[in-house]
Amino acid sequence: MDKLTSNSVDEEEVQKILVGIRIAMKMAHAHHPDERHVFIGDRRTPAAAAIEKNYDVWFPAIAPKVFSHPFEWFHKLFLDWYWPLLKLRVSGATVPEDIPLAALLCLGRGLGKSAILEGVSLAEGAYFGEAFGLYVSSTKDKCGEHLQNVRALIESSEIARYYPGLASPRIGKFGNQRGWKADAIYTQGGFTLIAASLEQGVRGLRDLERRPSFILLDDIDERDDSLQVKTEKFETLSKDILPMLAPYGLVLYAQNLIYSGSVMDDTVNRKLDWYHLRHQVGPINTFQDDLEIEKIEGRPVITEGTPNWSRIDRPVAQDMLNKSGEESFWVECQNRTAPSPEKRVWKNFSESVHVITWAQFSSVFRSNRIPSHWYLYAGYDAGATGPERHPAVFSVAAVAAENSPMPGDVFVFYEYVAEAVEVEDDMAKALIEDLASLCDNSAIRQAAELVTRADSEKMTEMDAWKFRRQAGRMIPFKIFNGSHEAASERRTFQKWGLSIQPGLAGKTEGLPQLRFYLNPERKPHPFKPGVTGRPNIYLVVANDQAESARDRFGLERHRWEAANLKNDPNVTTRDVPVKFGDDATDAVKQYLQTFAMMARPKTLEERIEDEMPERFKQVNMQQALYNSGQEIGYWIQRAAAKKAAQAKSRVKRFDDRLKPSR
Repeated sequence: MDKLTSNSVDEEEVQKILVGIRIAMKMAHAHHPDERHVFIGDRRTPAAAAIEKNYDVWFPAIAPKVFSHPFEWFHKLFLDWYWPLLKLRVSGATVPEDIPLAALLCLGRGLGKSAILEGVSLAEGAYFGEAFGLYVSSTKDKCGEHLQNVRALIESSEIARYYPGLASPRIGKFGNQRGWKADAIYTQGGFTLIAASLEQGVRGLRDLERRPSFILLDDIDERDDSLQVKTEKFETLSKDILPMLAPYGLVLYAQNLIYSGSVMDDTVNRKLDWYHLRHQVGPINTFQDDLEIEKIEGRPVITEGTPNWSRIDRPVAQDMLNKSGEESFWVECQNRTAPSPEKRVWKNFSESVHVITWAQFSSVFRSNRIPSHWYLYAGYDAGATGPERHPAVFSVAAVAAENSPMPGDVFVFYEYVAEAVEVEDDMAKALIEDLASLCDNSAIRQAAELVTRADSEKMTEMDAWKFRRQAGRMIPFKIFNGSHEAASERRTFQKWGLSIQPGLAGKTEGLPQLRFYLNPERKPHPFKPGVTGRPNIYLVVANDQAESARDRFGLERHRWEAANLKNDPNVTTRDVPVKFGDDATDAVKQYLQTFAMMARPKTLEERIEDEMPERFKQVNMQQALYNSGQEIGYWIQRAAAKKAAQAKSRVKRFDDRLKPSR
């Protein structure tokens, strides 16, 4: 059933409804309540007409136990959009292009987001009769729970009084009841609601050749979602589920933010390619910003805080806090997406401070690639189960040379996260070829050409491996460390001329260095005018991936771990990362743990030039004429400058910055 139509259209009434919808959208954008009434048409049954004029009446009338408290302003921001749109769709009128048929309802725990969606499913069934909906959640248990809640509303509410067809289970051809099932509801009036989890396949789901007229997305994100799981969920939602909607069908997505980079979080921040035209309400926290929690006699207690809904008073909220714990309360109720700074492995990491684009890199270094004379450092973390679990990862960084504007600063610019089906040969080939495009280095470009020639059909296997081995040897890594236990993998990389040395095995190796480099000084940002904070490590990403990473050139894995990787709460004697989702971090630790992230030193001539008095520097010498006496003075000063330069030529190491100046 691809079209939902009813009686003839009252154009004047339609225009009134459209005005109501547009006002509701403006009110939601302004984030404050509105006390308007909406206009409705005249398609009613006698019993239902008395309650259908206003949602404030309708919802409590059909489910008085669920909707026992008055709607709050944020509920009204959603319902002021939904209710007139429901009338418009029922009328059969065309929905104008500027009116969204999708909505985000981002509310903290206890604010009734699931109750609203479950009530909406009943409204769709009551008004359309033969409505067909999908209720989608992350797991089978969760979507089944929501379906049971809808069934309970039908059975224990006042639905039968107003919509008897919606209250009766569908009877089969031979008198068998097929209306109530574990994963579906079928009513005698033609209403169908099917529970679908992202654990199951949903592509092309149909009910008697009908497409869904509405889709409800609820509890999509889970706290333990890996980056790969989150990506797969988004792909399923955007490419399999939403395209199933019938024309003028409705999709509603209700969820709190859960974690930084979740599907809801990225949707709210418009980092994902979907939901471009939507009605958005939230994020709304359970409490306003005045919430304070203190430890009293060993347990967290709410000492201050104004709830956003009168239904959630202090005793109710305290009970939630007692049961869930403080960390969960901040995440679920207050939409605090990132782990607290003291629990994050990448302490002080901030996308706005630590992530720069190649265009911003070029504004300082006059090159949109890594300069040829900078030292390269690489790390390898072994793995075999792909991005969803424990992948193999390369991380590559460069250190700005001493003759650059930011000597000694670290620039992480490349990652490779292997799929489960990929082997070390695939990783080595990609590494050499990708570095050729990211580094302004003729030797690396020649290495990539050798790899290409090695794949020629005319090349013998023996000669091909000679070319590959030579290619790897041409990559000028200053340090390339890898997992100490991955001896066989390191031997495979040696066939490619990549000499990966075993790194240190300690869980905390490299972490002090990482945190030191991440910690920003209170100075102007060197790449972003107007931003305060100057760290000593930067993540350089593709220009079109500054806001949202999608692949290795956007450092997708590094950025996800930097924002989400926490220290293991089971280890109380020291800060060590949890084992799941730490793969890029482990690769970074491999080259940071050496205490030798050195910048390429200046040449002797450059150091001598630094020691020369201003009047004798080359730039000034070229602009002035000197007599013989002044020329003798130049050579005397140069001899002294050379002696001073040689005295300062010792190697500087990581912890030099921590030592007091003399």
